[in-house]
Amino acid sequence: ADGINVEKVIVNDDVAVENSTWTIGRRGIAGTVFVHKIAGAKAETGAALAEVKRVAEKVINNVRSMGMALDSCTVPAAGKPSFVLGDNEIEIGMGIHGEPGTHREALSSADEITSHLVEKILADMPLTSGEEVAVMVNGLGATPLMELYVVNRKVSELLGSKGIKIEKTYVGNYMTSLEMAGFSVSILKLDSELKELLFAQADTPALVQF
Repeated sequence: ADGINVEKVIVNDDVAVENSTWTIGRRGIAGTVFVHKIAGAKAETGAALAEVKRVAEKVINNVRSMGMALDSCTVPAAGKPSFVLGDNEIEIGMGIHGEPGTHREALSSADEITSHLVEKILADMPLTSGEEVAVMVNGLGATPLMELYVVNRKVSELLGSKGIKIEKTYVGNYMTSLEMAGFSVSILKLDSELKELLFAQADTPALVQF
């Protein structure tokens, strides 16, 4: 309306469900942060809008995520939890706004849960020995950082056993669901272009770059 050229991309990194609660197609979760970072870094080079969109879509095509919840969040407008779990239940594959996941199951160890999420991601985006990735272990708002590092240890072990090289790891609360307890794992397959842009300087909201 103001005569400014714009483009859009749709992030669909969540491997849990093929069709989300609100729309046909996969939903976006924490992998969105990688899209913001790399598209922003491309824009910082002075690239044309079409090139920024191309790179954003390249990230979308190469990032997969899946999450779990130990508890729900309370959206202020609703005034009550989005869902209720039993004392020994967890929600697998939910969305970042409290949308239901694939199923509920009995609480198990962090290693077992992490293995399930990573297996689902790698089934959707197979990686071979020698390939390079960036990993994000994302807290949903109420999970202690120490517990996220326990998850990260297992992610690193699983990828290392397959000969997959982790170029960069992010552990923390990057895309939260208010006070939800839980986490997600995102894996971004890198090539030379994406790796250069991932490490380039860009002021990305919610992402502290080291």
